[in-house]
Order: sequence, then C-alpha cells, then structure tokens
Amino acid sequence: MDSTFSMRLTTAAIDQLIADLRQFAPVLADRAATWMNGLSRAGRAADYFQHPLAFPMLLLPLWVEEAVSGQINADFQAALVYSSVSGYYFIRMIDNVMDEASPVERSLLPMTGVFHAQATTTYHQYFEHTHAFWTHFARWNTQSAAFAIEDSSSDDIDLASFQRIAGKKVVAGKIPIAAVLARHDQLDRLPAWEAFYDDLGCWHQLLNDVLSWKKDLQHQTASSSLCEGERRKRADESLFGWLLREGFAWGLATLEHWLDNLHAQAALLESPPLSEYLRSRGDLLAAQRTEMFASLAALSPLIRAQNTPLAEGDPT
Repeated sequence: MDSTFSMRLTTAAIDQLIADLRQFAPVLADRAATWMNGLSRAGRAADYFQHPLAFPMLLLPLWVEEAVSGQINADFQAALVYSSVSGYYFIRMIDNVMDEASPVERSLLPMTGVFHAQATTTYHQYFEHTHAFWTHFARWNTQSAAFAIEDSSSDDIDLASFQRIAGKKVVAGKIPIAAVLARHDQLDRLPAWEAFYDDLGCWHQLLNDVLSWKKDLQHQTASSSLCEGERRKRADESLFGWLLREGFAWGLATLEHWLDNLHAQAALLESPPLSEYLRSRGDLLAAQRTEMFASLAALSPLIRAQNTPLAEGDPT
C-alpha cells in the first residue's frame, strides 16, 4: 500500500480527532491542534507520522491485513489509524512530561484522558467486550505504562535490559496488529508478528540512541549507547572519546546485525511491503553510516591527539 494512501488516512484521522475535540471543547481543540502540529518540524501533524525515520506504526496494520487476507479494508484501516494516532498522543504527552517536564505538556496533561478514550472506544464497534482481542489490548496497555515507568528510572542500560524495556516503549502499537488478525480470525499468527514487532521496536530505538548521542550527552540521558560507553571506555577516556574511537562503529554494526535478523523474520511473514521497507531502511542506514564516518574522518586530528584510532567495531 503506497504512502499516499497512508498519508490520506493519517490526515483524515487527525482532522477527525480535532473535530471530535471541538464538538465539546473548542478552546481545548485549538490548543491540542497547536501542540500536535508542533511535534512536526514542518508544523503539520500528519507529517510527523510519515517521516522516513518514523517508526512505521500506522503502516504495519496495513501490511498485516494485506499479508493475511490479500486485500485492504479502507474503512477498517481508517478506524485503526484514528485509534493509533489518539493513542500515540496519549503516550507522547505523558512521556514528554516525564522526560523533559515541559510546561506546555504539563498544562495540557488532563487532555490525555480524552486521547485514551478515543483510542479505546474506536474498537468497540468491532469487538464485543468478551472477545479475545481485549485481553491483548489490556496486556499491552498495561505494559506500555510499566515499560515507560521502568525506562524513566533506568540509569545503567545494557543490551539485555534495553531489549527487555527501552526497546518496547512502542508496545501499544501491537494493538492494531492484533485487531487486524482478530477481525480475520487469525490470532494464531499473532506470536510471529509480535516477535517481529518487538525486534523492530528495539532496532528503531537503538537507532534513535545512536543518532541522538549529542543531545543525550548534553542532557546526561542514560541511553543504551552511552551506558555501553561507560562500561567500555578506557579509564582515562571520556564518553566522547569512546564514541570517536569505537562507539559509533559499535552502534552501527549492531544495528546492521539486528537488521539482518529482521529481514529473516519478515521473509517468514510473507509481506513484500514489509521486506521492501526493511530494504529501504538498510539503504538509509548505509548512507547514515557513510556520512557519520566521513564526519569522524574530519575529526581525525583530534582522534590522533587522543591516540584513539577509529575502529570499525563488531556487533555484540
């Protein structure tokens, strides 16, 4: 399914969400729209979800439905996007308050109740309250909160704890996948899709950690890559020195290794669009690697001065 279709669904979902808010609270709707648009550098809320580097939260249910049924139900997918966008804003606002203590999000925090209600009630038209879907909904909804709380208090993250906690911050995105499988009576295929989703979430979060090293250093954020640096750096070496010497290479090599595993899983899921997505991300990662090492080469005098030669690194 092409990106134009996905953008159309996303734009319509956000417009509908604002309209639903405006029906009962016009002032709240205006403030919500301003906040939502502000998350995108372009100032348009829908663009945030369609960015090439964004986690494919809204695309995965499309690919799942196409893989299990051979077709796409546009109305059903529109409802899933509406729920997912609402759910994302619910989680994002809470995360921003926890991570940055932003006065903007603090003043809007009561709005999370509205976002959560819209995300939840959308599914009522498709599943009776006794349906097995709701067990998965409750599980991931609860885990989303648990992982966010545990992640916020983590200050020593290794790859094992990263894969168990930080990499699963997007766990609520499994809900629309389960909805697709439940609607097509194929919940037996959920374990394979869930395993892939978890690994993709870890890959995506590690990529964010590797690329956001400067911000994390400035704010003293305990990211996976910086915690790895604290364990691996030499006694007389700074974190930045470790990043220059081997940290960037280690992170990128780990990402490439994990991406190979994702390709193998995607082949078993029999979703050509999913495999194509991974190929495009691999191409982009290769370009980012080239750009990063070109930048490091420009810093070679500093690296030589610290007697820390560049290393290609191996995945762990």
